[in-house]
Amino acid sequence: QNNGSAISTPFNKEYGVEHVAQRAAGYGFPGVTVDGRDPVTCYFVAKEAIARARAGQGPTLIECLVDRLGAHSSEDDQRRYRTQEEIDQLAKNDCLERFKKRLLDEGVLSAKEVEALEEKVKEEVAEATRQGMASPDAPPENALTNVYGLDVPKAIDPPPGVETEEMNMVAALRSCLTEEMERDERVMVLGEDVGQKGGVFLVTDGLRKRFGETRVIDTPLAESSIAGVSLGLALAGKRPVAEMQFADFAHMAFNQITNEIAKFRYRSDGDWSVPIVIRAPFGGHAHGALYHSQSIEARFATPGLKIVIPSSPYEAKGLLLASIRDPDPVLFFEHKRLYRMFKEPVPKGEYLIPLQVARTARDGTDISVFCYGLMVSYAQEAAKTLDGEGVSVEIVDLRTVYPLDREAIIASARKTGKCLVLYEDNLSVSVGSEVAAIIADEAWRWLDAPVKRLGGLDVPSIPYAPAMEDAFMPNPEKIAKALRELAAF
Repeated sequence: QNNGSAISTPFNKEYGVEHVAQRAAGYGFPGVTVDGRDPVTCYFVAKEAIARARAGQGPTLIECLVDRLGAHSSEDDQRRYRTQEEIDQLAKNDCLERFKKRLLDEGVLSAKEVEALEEKVKEEVAEATRQGMASPDAPPENALTNVYGLDVPKAIDPPPGVETEEMNMVAALRSCLTEEMERDERVMVLGEDVGQKGGVFLVTDGLRKRFGETRVIDTPLAESSIAGVSLGLALAGKRPVAEMQFADFAHMAFNQITNEIAKFRYRSDGDWSVPIVIRAPFGGHAHGALYHSQSIEARFATPGLKIVIPSSPYEAKGLLLASIRDPDPVLFFEHKRLYRMFKEPVPKGEYLIPLQVARTARDGTDISVFCYGLMVSYAQEAAKTLDGEGVSVEIVDLRTVYPLDREAIIASARKTGKCLVLYEDNLSVSVGSEVAAIIADEAWRWLDAPVKRLGGLDVPSIPYAPAMEDAFMPNPEKIAKALRELAAF
């Protein structure tokens, strides 16, 4: 409906067209402007649009011209932007009064019947009000329910002796998508260039040929629409796996992801869930500079969402399967540098690594390193260097960076007493900041040194120049230096 204004700004100050319906032409379907004050006219226009849609001819944009009879809200004083003459004229346009007069003039209803109907409706409203006032208030403990679903997928180990194949991360992700699309017809892929091209990093290569255009969909360049359509597909019973071509572009879908998708289970008190996976490549040391290298996990860390970042091909396949089967929306961020950095044996067939369960990637006794993604490989390299210096380093791969596996973090911190939190996002206001806070809050009694953090520089973006990018990013040498400082404390 178009009531002619925002709160106070008139339509002609907001749009460059006479009617909103004209915008439909840009999307290739008809638009119709109708007097929304006339229910009979609206009925026939809607009936025609429905028939058109059911005949497979697509949508219709119906713009109903109506009037906002009162203020925008209880806090709004419309006299600040409307004259008294305008307010009086709007009252005369009340569609209920107009339609009542029409029904009386045409003899459809008598005055007595209208009066009886109005009294009936008033009583229905009054009764609904009484029931609402009499109903008990929600208990305060309900504020913490239905943030996430409880029926999460459990671990599935590879069968003994299962055949493996040497895969890089791209191949492992593709293997997971292929196998799960074979198993579950609800799973579908959508995103920019994911079909014919197979994605810019070829993760979805071959899927459209195998599963068809209705399950592997090339979308317009519109990240907000990709996220919004995924939301609708999930509500309709599908299991969409959407791709943002680069994680940086997901900012265009921030409202859909954090304000709609993340809140759906909570706002419906568990009546609705939206099992969506949004994949996105991210990260530095690939010379992508601004718009193609950002670490965005902290920005999107929102209750209702889960954020997963794998560190290897084996981890990527098992974690992606868990994400697809999870009852809640998952942001699955894949470090570009890891895509083809190394290969390792990856089981063919089904195995699942549960979410929000960290792993000990390396046992140690002197210092704990908490990290994820590319930093796990960098930490492994630094730990080997420290082995030669008599320092035993434990590495905890967080896997799910939101919500965090608090128990695993605390257990390792208690074990070693010295902690390095390692990540490539900006040092401040980060996942690493939260890890450090957990240790400081819940493991401080067992610490032998202050918690140390090593992250990216606090600058707006990763620079393009190689020397500046190296200055921004943690690397094995910087990690080894930080470990030596902790060991000496």
